[in-house]
Amino acid sequence: MKNTWFRFLLSLLCVCMQPAGGRAQAYISWDSFLNSFFEEQMENGMSDDDYEVLKERLTALHENPVNLNSCRREDLLRLPFLNESQVDSILSYRGRKRRFVSLGELLYVQNLGLRERRYVSLFVFCGDTVRRKIKFKEMISRGQYDVMTQLNIPLYKVAGNKSYTQEELADNPNLIYLGNGLAHKLRYAYKYGSWLRYGVAFEKDAGEPFGSYGTYPYDFNSFYFHYRHPDGRWQVLAGDFRASFGQGLLLGNSVFGSRLSVLTTRRLARSSFRPHTSTGEHYFFRGAAAEVRLKQRWSLMGFVSRRRLDAITSGDTVTSLKTDGLHRTLRETSRRGNLGAWATGAHLTYTADDWNVGVGGLFFRYDKTVYPRLRSYNRYYFRGQNGGGLSASYAFKRDGWNAYGELATDGRLHLATTHTVSYDLDDKYSFTVQGRSFSPRFASPYGHTLQEASRVSNEHALLLGATVRSIPKVELTGYADLFLFPTTTYTATGRSKGMELFLRGIYTRSERLYFMAQYKWKTKQRDITGYDGLLQYASTHRMKLRAGYESGPLALQASVDAAVAVSQTEAPSFGWMFSSRAVVNRWRGVALSAFGAVFFTDGYATRLYAYEPQLRFGSGFPTFAYHGFRLAAVATWKLPWHLTAGVKGGVTHYFNRATISSGTQAIASSTKSDVALFLRFKLR
Repeated sequence: MKNTWFRFLLSLLCVCMQPAGGRAQAYISWDSFLNSFFEEQMENGMSDDDYEVLKERLTALHENPVNLNSCRREDLLRLPFLNESQVDSILSYRGRKRRFVSLGELLYVQNLGLRERRYVSLFVFCGDTVRRKIKFKEMISRGQYDVMTQLNIPLYKVAGNKSYTQEELADNPNLIYLGNGLAHKLRYAYKYGSWLRYGVAFEKDAGEPFGSYGTYPYDFNSFYFHYRHPDGRWQVLAGDFRASFGQGLLLGNSVFGSRLSVLTTRRLARSSFRPHTSTGEHYFFRGAAAEVRLKQRWSLMGFVSRRRLDAITSGDTVTSLKTDGLHRTLRETSRRGNLGAWATGAHLTYTADDWNVGVGGLFFRYDKTVYPRLRSYNRYYFRGQNGGGLSASYAFKRDGWNAYGELATDGRLHLATTHTVSYDLDDKYSFTVQGRSFSPRFASPYGHTLQEASRVSNEHALLLGATVRSIPKVELTGYADLFLFPTTTYTATGRSKGMELFLRGIYTRSERLYFMAQYKWKTKQRDITGYDGLLQYASTHRMKLRAGYESGPLALQASVDAAVAVSQTEAPSFGWMFSSRAVVNRWRGVALSAFGAVFFTDGYATRLYAYEPQLRFGSGFPTFAYHGFRLAAVATWKLPWHLTAGVKGGVTHYFNRATISSGTQAIASSTKSDVALFLRFKLR
């Protein structure tokens, strides 16, 4: 009897100590993955909108892992940290061994390093290989129902939520926000495997009204319906979605990686679309999209979209688009939906065993004339009502070689092109060359690819990179990116140039312990203040040292960051930060995360980044500048009745600032505290 109770208690303890998500096989915690994967993206300029989109997509994949013994190639290619060769190696190993018995067998897969093995363990499992026919009735009734809501509560008051006299508001009615300081998100989603999913999302940002001033009742409302035929022959999507062609020169409303991801993840060019499941309010389409496979090797994708965009107008002319999605004041509300945008596009792809080619076209029309106020840096921006273009993409892989690229032209025959060639040698050496050339006159409002500038225009660049794994337990990665702007940019009058150098070394002492050292130097020419056309080099050096330990439910990490900003006419500015993070996953159904950082920088130029534990919605990469400290803690608790509750608290205090931020966001204090509450109902 005693032995029976002992076995029961031991089993119960093992269940309680499993990592979050219920998959004891995972070699890395979800929190640690978000930290290591996204940190390099944020430091390379990933926007908050792109971060939210990619995080939401990866979270959905993590919560719905694929069976490693029955998944398709396309399922593994959804993981952005795997390249084509690594996916083929996984499938080749499965073909030889017939099935994976455990995730430990990933150790024997060619081309798969420790980093990829740890990441993959969060998104796959080793299951049964039995397949059965799926009926549509089962799809619509036996899937996963998911309702999530999150409320962010600021424990401070910004200037926009203060009280003003009638005289003050008469002089400037935009001093005050139309809503309170609470931010709320609500989402419902249904999913059955990778074949059927639909959902709705609602969001109210802090300061936005609820149920008034044109909100219904939320400021942002979104819907999507996506159906994929079980045999993969066709798929349709209605509602809000994102789409991309090739490498994104003409259409890239999807997340494209940083320079570092070009070295580690090499993808063949292909068209794609996916539901817009985040609450970003600008970079998506609204309408319908479809894809059909023709005779196995041909595929045709097309879409049509019609939606309203926020815009700043002068009479019946649009002078600029408003992309932040905020409608807090009368001025911001007056800019909501001022521009009607209609877009349609199609892409045809032929795929062979080792290569593919594709051609695509895009046409868009605005219901008002877009004409930004003429400046020296924007003279080649898109102007008018109609636009579009054509593109051709290709990809090739064989014997360790990978090559892919795209050539695009806009409606006025201005060109842009990007090409990447990489070579893997004996699993220990990888070399990459990437070149891009965008005409200053190339106008592509929907384009997004690997680029230094904010637009796919006015840039010539060459990137050289390598990854070395010849030293046991050590991985070295580095690149040099040289870029040239042929004409005037926002910060430099006339022709200018710059360079970015990066080097990272990771020493993995064991599956549990690792050390990392990283250095990045970026220099770019810009105007000397008050002397347009007289250029100087402005440079930033960033260094990072990190140690991490992870064992089962426990993860610990400590980092030291430093930054130095220098230019030819200004004194150097400095910054440093020490941060630490601890995670305990599912202790009696409770997962705890804590973060602390102390930082000292001379200004925003030497700002630093660190990953902060978070709930489902919200950015985990705050910016640290000036002198102060940041503390944050997150707790989630799995409750009965398929419920999960979460709470996050954080406080930021500045030593050298009496106020925080400015304008309507100004806080008349040196301390900023906030609380977030999360509740989820999930039923399979």
